[in-house]
Amino acid sequence: MTAMSKNPVLSLVAVGVLVAGTLICWSIFRSAKPVKLPDTISTVAAGYPFASKIKSAIARDAWLSGVLVDLDSAEGGFQVRTITYGFQTSKKDRTLFVQVDNTTHTAFALGVVEPPRDPLIPSFVFQELNLSNIFKDIPDVLKIAKADKLAEFCEIVPPNARQVGLNLGNRESGPTWSVVADGWDEKGPIADLNIQINPKTGEVISAVMNKGVGRP
Repeated sequence: MTAMSKNPVLSLVAVGVLVAGTLICWSIFRSAKPVKLPDTISTVAAGYPFASKIKSAIARDAWLSGVLVDLDSAEGGFQVRTITYGFQTSKKDRTLFVQVDNTTHTAFALGVVEPPRDPLIPSFVFQELNLSNIFKDIPDVLKIAKADKLAEFCEIVPPNARQVGLNLGNRESGPTWSVVADGWDEKGPIADLNIQINPKTGEVISAVMNKGVGRP
């Protein structure tokens, strides 16, 4: 039982995570040196220039098609650990991943994947994601999610038992933020959560939380 599995459309970044074991290292990576971050990056917009600089050194014609945000969870809220940008290339349908890492304060090329030829993955997930049309960034999305079911999830799942992340990708209706969360302990699944948010208006498109069997 995972919140990610309930997402009706896998974003490009999600596809990349699923096939991360097939990462292909290009020798050209050596020309894309890691970039030192001047400060902690807490928004997709703030991290994009660093990711784009590295992307341009490897595949100048690649376009952004998805973003994955990994969060650290604590009693006081969430902190951005990493932001991974997925760039779709025209060369053999490969996807380049560039990560902005607040733990090492660097941005670097993470790797390249060739997404599986799955007819169930619609073509629109590989389309360009224009950040100028994304009005709600990470802090806004978390605030919106907390006002919905994320606060309830955090009440029943302690910080050390939860994983929470954000996913920005294309759906049939357009770009969409997904807030996905899982909670586990020694007894098994506590709860999982999936909230879909419109990145332009902040409207909650859907919000579903499931509790593990036998949980109060």
